Amino acid sequence: MQLTNMQLIIFAMLIPCAISAFFVYLVILFAKRHNLYDDVGGRKIHSGKIPRLGGIGFFSAFVLSIFIIYFKFPGSIVITRQFTAIIIGGLLIFFMGLWDDLKNWRAIYKLIVQLIAGCIVAYAGFRFTRISFAPVGLFISFGIFAYPITVLWIAGVTNAVNLMDGIDGQVGCLSVSLLISYIVLFFKDLPPHFSMTYTCIILAATLIGFLFFNLSRPHAKVFMGDAGSQFLGFVLAVLPLVPNNAGSETVAIPFAIIFMMLPIFDMIAAIWRRLRDKKPIREGDRMHLHHKLMLIGYSPRGALVTVMILQIIIDIFVTLAIILQGLMALVTLIGLLLVGILFFTLIHCEKEKHLKSDSF
Repeated sequence: MQLTNMQLIIFAMLIPCAISAFFVYLVILFAKRHNLYDDVGGRKIHSGKIPRLGGIGFFSAFVLSIFIIYFKFPGSIVITRQFTAIIIGGLLIFFMGLWDDLKNWRAIYKLIVQLIAGCIVAYAGFRFTRISFAPVGLFISFGIFAYPITVLWIAGVTNAVNLMDGIDGQVGCLSVSLLISYIVLFFKDLPPHFSMTYTCIILAATLIGFLFFNLSRPHAKVFMGDAGSQFLGFVLAVLPLVPNNAGSETVAIPFAIIFMMLPIFDMIAAIWRRLRDKKPIREGDRMHLHHKLMLIGYSPRGALVTVMILQIIIDIFVTLAIILQGLMALVTLIGLLLVGILFFTLIHCEKEKHLKSDSF
């Protein structure tokens, strides 16, 4: 069966989305039958019995869809050594997250698995190799430090995305918006990036199938759990490392950091709070970005919309900066960084004013 690229793209959107919606529905039924609900209290904002294993649904749909596209349309997805490394690393992260959903694994064990997954993809050739800005004459090669920088990046982003999973739809919508940006970046480098383009399309489609249930009214019918959020964090950490036509990473580390600015800033703020208050870093709290937005008066859906508007702005401008390069790219990065800092500062100040007013 011969299809044009556009027809295949449409196929890679519709079929995975339908499979994912069906699988997530089955997971909801299974979780209800076996009383597998998410915990309440602590940093959680929901109440009632809501299944927490939605990640199984969209992950299973993603894997099945990859196999369908691979066997049905030869050449659309090529299983290389590097692609296999992503699959192995993703499986490790997914099953680690699933075990944590079921047994609440210790943080140190999860970190070890994340570092192992990072080592696998770094060894396969996915690495940040340098910082380069030709317009200002900046060129710094990481050399042997490319390996630890990459592994720490993967573990850090995986955890940062997991910490953002605090309100309905936030990690799912953030991931879809970022995947769309990577689809654009990979598509412009076809044919070398056929596999990654279709992989991103399939993953975005399966997430949309999941979001049908995660964004339902009046509340979510299922959460993705750590299995889903950790897997998505891993994928989003690996995507900028995919080699381009020149053999270097598709998205250089400054651009990759700005792409992930919201979860990274939120994680840094969480670590700082816990160090300041002399609490364990792994201890959760209710002061993440979405918590602060709700504290100053936003509804959970309003907080989601606010975060996603900023994330989409970031995605658009970073994608344009990567494509255009030059001095304008550097100006764009600096501008977005300042916007992010200003946003977090304003939210923090509004939160402090709200807490002080409530104390009187």
